[in-house]
Amino acid sequence: MSAREGRFKGYIMKQFVLLFVALHMPGSGIAEQLFPQPQDVIASWQPANTLLTARQANQLLDEASRLNDPGYGTARVEHTLIRRQQQGELARDLIYVKARVLQRNHQFAEAAALLSGLDDPASRLLLATVNNNLGRFDEAISACKALTGKVSHAIMLTCLFDARYQQSPDAALYEQLSAVARTTQRALNDAQQLWVNSTLAAMALDLNKPTEALQHLRDISVARAPVSSVALWAQAHLQLKQPATVLNQLGSQLESPASADDAILLLLARASVLNNSDPHWQQLASQRIDQRKWRKDWSHAAYIAEYHLYIDHHSDQARYYASKNWQQAKGLADRRLLQQTGAAGESL
Repeated sequence: MSAREGRFKGYIMKQFVLLFVALHMPGSGIAEQLFPQPQDVIASWQPANTLLTARQANQLLDEASRLNDPGYGTARVEHTLIRRQQQGELARDLIYVKARVLQRNHQFAEAAALLSGLDDPASRLLLATVNNNLGRFDEAISACKALTGKVSHAIMLTCLFDARYQQSPDAALYEQLSAVARTTQRALNDAQQLWVNSTLAAMALDLNKPTEALQHLRDISVARAPVSSVALWAQAHLQLKQPATVLNQLGSQLESPASADDAILLLLARASVLNNSDPHWQQLASQRIDQRKWRKDWSHAAYIAEYHLYIDHHSDQARYYASKNWQQAKGLADRRLLQQTGAAGESL
C-alpha cells in the first residue's frame, strides 16, 4: 500500500474514533451516534462561556469530525476542560473527553496516560486506538480483549482485528472481519456499522482493493460522514485513477475550502495534480503546509511529508518529515509513510 492509502489508515486511528468512541450509554458503554437534525437547537448551549456537560462535549467533538464543521465546538470543549481543571480534578467522564481532544491533536502518549486509569468500554476502545497510533499493538490488542462481554461481539472483534492487522497486515484478517460484518450488520446501529465498514475499507485499500473499499463505503454521505471515512472514499477513487470524481463530488461539498481538514485538502490537491486541473487546491495546500512549518507543528508532520511526496515532489523534504513524524507516531500508516518516502532504513 502506498502512503497515500496508508496515511489515512489513521482514519480509524486518528479521526474516525471521533465518530465511534462517543457511542457510550449507560450499561454497555456504547450507544447510538448523535446526528443533529435541522430542527435541533444547538444554540441552547450558548453563551460560549457556559461550561458543557460531558455529553454535550462529546457531541461537539462528533460534529467536529465532519467535513464542514467550523471548529468552534472544539474550542468550547477545550474551554470547558480548562475551566473544570481550574475548579479541581476532572470527573471521569471529562477525563475521557480530554483524552479525545489530545488524540485529535495527535498527542497520543498523553491521551494514553489519561485513559489508562479508565475502564469503561468507550475509554477502552479509545485506548486501543491510541495504542495503535503509538505502535503499541500488544497493548491495543489487550484493550480490545477487555471489551469482551461489555460490547457486542462485532465491536470487540472489529477492534481486535484492526489492531492485529496494524501489527501484521494479513489478508486473512480482512476476510475474517468481512465475514463477521456480513453476519452481524443487523445487530449494529448506523454509526457502529459505519465504523466497521470504514475499518474494512481501510484494510481493502491496504490490500490494493479499491473497488472493495468503495463497496464498504457505498452508503456514506460525503457531506455528513466523518472526515476519516470521506478520506478513505477519496483514496479509493484516486487509486482507481478517478481524480475528477474526487474534485467534483468532494470539492463541491466544501463550504469553506480554506479551513478544510488537512486530510481533505491534501486529497483534493493530489487529485488536481493527477487531473492536470486548476492549481487552486495545490495553492491552498501549500499555504496550509507553510503555516504548519512556521508554527513548527510537528504533530502533523505526516501531512507535511505527504505534501512534499505527492504535491511538490521534494523527496528529501518528504523523507525528513516522515522521519520527524515517526518520532511520535508509529502506527501502520506512519510505517507505510516511512517506506514510501525511503526513510524506513534510517528510522525503523
